[in-house]
Amino acid sequence: MTAPPTTARSRRGSLLAPCLLLAACALATAACGGSDRYASVDGSGVAGRVVMVSGETRPAGRPSPMPSVLVQIADMETAEYVAEVKTDAEGRFAFGVAPGRYTIKAIVPARQALMTPVIATVRRGKVTPVTISAEAPLPSASP
Repeated sequence: MTAPPTTARSRRGSLLAPCLLLAACALATAACGGSDRYASVDGSGVAGRVVMVSGETRPAGRPSPMPSVLVQIADMETAEYVAEVKTDAEGRFAFGVAPGRYTIKAIVPARQALMTPVIATVRRGKVTPVTISAEAPLPSASP
């Protein structure tokens, strides 16, 4: 039995939606500075902020956003590094990743200090919110 002949128009129509979705994911991940190698096709991911918690940084002890902090994400099952991005002016970052468990860590460039990593469980089609915070003063990475 042979399959019915397809036309160029029907092939184009069947490929258009997946191509548009992949392009949108790649653009969203690129805008965050991450690798599209692990971009999520189903909308799964992690989004959050890196903040400094101190009464001296903001009135009433509100967290102060930390811009230009390097944030890295690794797959907990494989221990494989997935991607890294820098936070924006408001300390925000995002990764489009497949469902699974991830370790997310932030590195402050000026002091090369590592804040406490967080663990995020990403579910299919959901964006997991996370906050990485540090208390002032940050510890130094060197003794």
